[in-house]
Amino acid sequence: MPRRESNKHSEKTINPNSKGKTQPTNRQKPPSSATKAANRALQANSDPSSREASEADLKTQQAILDVFEQSFPTDDNFSSLLQELKQCLFKRDFQSAFGRQDFLNVYAMRWSPTRALAYADLFRDLPWVERNLRGSVKYGRTNTKRAEKDEGEIPSKESDDVESAAPVKVVCLGAGSGAELVAFASYIHTESFQREARKSSGTSKLLLDLVDVADWSQTIHQLTATITTTSHLADSHITSKDSAPDPSIRDERLPVSFEQYDLLNTDVEVLAASLANSSLVTLLFTLNELYSTSIPKTTSFLLSLTYLTEPGSLLLVVDSPGSYSTVGNSSSKASPSDASTPQAQAPKDEEEGKEQETERRYPMQWLLDHTLLKSSNIGVSKNVSASSNDSQQWEKVMSSDSRWFRLAKSLRYPIPLEDMRYQYHLYRRL
Repeated sequence: MPRRESNKHSEKTINPNSKGKTQPTNRQKPPSSATKAANRALQANSDPSSREASEADLKTQQAILDVFEQSFPTDDNFSSLLQELKQCLFKRDFQSAFGRQDFLNVYAMRWSPTRALAYADLFRDLPWVERNLRGSVKYGRTNTKRAEKDEGEIPSKESDDVESAAPVKVVCLGAGSGAELVAFASYIHTESFQREARKSSGTSKLLLDLVDVADWSQTIHQLTATITTTSHLADSHITSKDSAPDPSIRDERLPVSFEQYDLLNTDVEVLAASLANSSLVTLLFTLNELYSTSIPKTTSFLLSLTYLTEPGSLLLVVDSPGSYSTVGNSSSKASPSDASTPQAQAPKDEEEGKEQETERRYPMQWLLDHTLLKSSNIGVSKNVSASSNDSQQWEKVMSSDSRWFRLAKSLRYPIPLEDMRYQYHLYRRL
């Protein structure tokens, strides 16, 4: 098991208006060894990535694994197919890796379960996400702005300007392998979600729009069939007789749509149709691959996303910690900024006319913040109409450079899985 990380990587909520507290002027005696040990234990317990899973958590996690196991049963060919797939991924031969249905199923069986577990664990620690999803389920899309007041209050159902409840639209970009689908399917059976659903006279659905460049439609169909024809996820959230899921919610088909297109090379009208009326947009283990393909195109895509999302919408980005994107010297003119990047301040080669052989490396988080928090203030993608609004378009509400999801030893799965470490960043459209 990987050792626990220190508290310096724990989650933080971003509040640019907060002011630091005045430190006491009197000097304290150095803490004793026992005090230091107690403080370390307290810090570890306050870090969500180091907490022990409860019995209820383990039940839900096992149910998520059961969905994948039932959807993609292993056979004698699984090991050989997995090795072939790993070779394709190692060579970055994505056309071969994601061009065969048997490879897609093996990928979903091998890598999606841990991600689904980590995503489900993350969602419950992001109050902004829960607020958007639960509030909109109860009151409809027009509630979004109200749900983002500082106190997080949701308007009274009798309010005149609140429409009837409607499905909450979540757009998952780069989400063909099914991890997001299963994580959100688990979420709709949580006690808090169903409690609000029982109070509402409207629907209790999350409308998932999954987008990927490869054809994952058959994989999504297999997972959806398991989710909607079994009670794995619903039963896993039963903690008491009063909290048992509503059968009508459990048995209805999970509304899922899948669209196949390339995020970096699609018409803006296609992207606009996907993002219309969305409460939450996710880029989970997708953004760094887009940056690796083309930083300029990815920047343009993010600016288009900025223009096409509504105020109050959330953008959740999850990726490997410490992700970097590399741009060769010949691509320097297409760097994200002409003057403000750290690499732009590097000394030039003294020999005139000689090209530098070094490559420029940009941290993914820096590129993302630069685009959403700075570049989007002064314009939008060339693919959409220009905006005259020069105010800030996004705010960063929660972020963590390193978070662990650790698998409990009691979980059962037919093939070995590993703990997962990732970074996440949550933005709110202003």
